[in-house]
Amino acid sequence: MRIFLAGATGAIGKQLVPRLVERGHEVTGMTRSGSKQQLVRELGGRAVVADALDPSRSPRPWPGPSRR
Repeated sequence: MRIFLAGATGAIGKQLVPRLVERGHEVTGMTRSGSKQQLVRELGGRAVVADALDPSRSPRPWPGPSRR
C-alpha cells in the first residue's frame, strides 16, 4: 500500500515510518524542513518537503492517492 505520512520526522512519525516499510508499504513522509529529508530516507521513506498550513510551500502537483 502507498502511504503518505505528515509529520514523518516527529516523535510518532520516526517510529511509524520504519514499521510501515518493514511491512512492505511504500511510505512518502512529509517534513517541513529540507534539512530533515535525509532522516526520512534513512527511515526508509521517500521525503517530501511541504507545510500543510502554508499552501505556498507545498509541491505542485500535490501527490494524490493511487487507484489500483
